Amino acid sequence: MSASLGLCFLYMIFFISVCEIFLSASESGKEYIKEAFEKEYGGENPSNFNMYIAVYNEAESDDIIKSWSGIIMLVILSVASILVYFICGYQIMKKLNEARAHATMSSETARLQRKLLKALTVQTIIPIFISFMPSTIAWFTPVFGYSMGPTFNYTGVIALTAFPFFDPVAIICFIPVLRSRLYLIKRSKNPTGTISMANIKV
Repeated sequence: MSASLGLCFLYMIFFISVCEIFLSASESGKEYIKEAFEKEYGGENPSNFNMYIAVYNEAESDDIIKSWSGIIMLVILSVASILVYFICGYQIMKKLNEARAHATMSSETARLQRKLLKALTVQTIIPIFISFMPSTIAWFTPVFGYSMGPTFNYTGVIALTAFPFFDPVAIICFIPVLRSRLYLIKRSKNPTGTISMANIKV
């Protein structure tokens, strides 16, 4: 657990450092994007905002080199994160197979572990499609001279904020104990009553 927290902390420090050192917008960079920025965002001046930008061409050589360096390092960070997911998943599967082969794990425990592994797999796929992939598209579409426009920005923000919702849902759907607990909560919201009748003879 402490190793996982330490790795996440290192990722965070690396990401912040790359953004601040290589992608923090200089005045020349803001001047370069001024016309397009004002057109996309209703006349807002980029000099009034703190932002990170990547300029790939038609700018000062220092800005271009810093932009390419920063984006490449962020791509490496993303790929490294995904590789860690798959390496850990492979190691978990390997240990499960070894435990079953040596009969050191009951069939019920092995079944539960497989379901947990499926949930972890889904949790791996979710950030790839709603976090890493939109970020990569946003980083590299300007290289080919294509503007995604502000609509993509809003879509990307919605996708990233939806991640904390989809992440626990994957666990609930794949872990039987949590899934049954959710069904119990659902049933408790629809209480049923019973009416007893007695026949009285006079």
